Amino acid sequence: MFISASQFGSMRKGTSRLRTYNMESTSKGVSVIANTDIPRSTIIIEEKPLFIVLHDEPQEPEEPKEPQPEKTKVAKIIPWQVKINNSLTVEDQTEIFLSDAMERTLMRYRTNRIELGTGSRDTGIFATCSRLNHSCMPSAQFLWSEQDTMVIAAVRHIRAGEEITIPYVDLMATAAQRAADLAPYGFRCDCAACADPTLHDMRRQALLYLEDQLNDYDLNNIVAFEPRVALGMALAYVNMTNSTGITGQVLDEAYYRCADYAKQAGQKEMFKVYAKKAERGVYRDDGDVEIADASP
Repeated sequence: MFISASQFGSMRKGTSRLRTYNMESTSKGVSVIANTDIPRSTIIIEEKPLFIVLHDEPQEPEEPKEPQPEKTKVAKIIPWQVKINNSLTVEDQTEIFLSDAMERTLMRYRTNRIELGTGSRDTGIFATCSRLNHSCMPSAQFLWSEQDTMVIAAVRHIRAGEEITIPYVDLMATAAQRAADLAPYGFRCDCAACADPTLHDMRRQALLYLEDQLNDYDLNNIVAFEPRVALGMALAYVNMTNSTGITGQVLDEAYYRCADYAKQAGQKEMFKVYAKKAERGVYRDDGDVEIADASP
């Protein structure tokens, strides 16, 4: 997710100057733990990367070549490392690349990197952000700002003593797919959604169905003809989103929808309630609903 200056500014207002977390040793290794209650949309961490890895655009496919050993393929992932020491011969450099130590370094990079914006192939390693653990019911979200800073913001209220977690994978995927996507990280998620996959998979599927229905209403402008029906569906979507523990962008967009549909349905008080919730969200998109206009 990329965050603009205006969105960044809207979240800073609720941010304390005091550090709201500690790094503690837990069964997971090092965890980031809230040392005070953290309200939703509060910026928890703002951090520049220790280093970034830029990925070039894919080149035109080359002619098929003979299969290469797996370690050679690993070395090709980071060609800039080939020039570690120009005083070494090519043979010596190759031996360094294919060493177990280099493979361990690559593994640490792969399991601690964070993408610099949604869909970006560029990644970075961060002193604190890279220590945040995963949950399929996360309490925070990472956002890459136009100030080239990684921002970690609370997507729900976080209690003192609670671990601050972020998502590593697609939260709308099934438990089996999430487990497969998490396998390269070397752990299995033990959150409530993974502990009871049947129930939570069912909720996520229902959420996707409702989302498709609401998208259809928007695409075909059905809302204008049936605003109360659309509002009822949007309210159900909010309740289901909360029950799945998937907050962040999904919930913020649901609040925007409720405000928009309430406005079209002439529900003034409900519009005010959900417009306020939407405005306080981590993800803001002022094009969806005119928050400043409190009169439907």
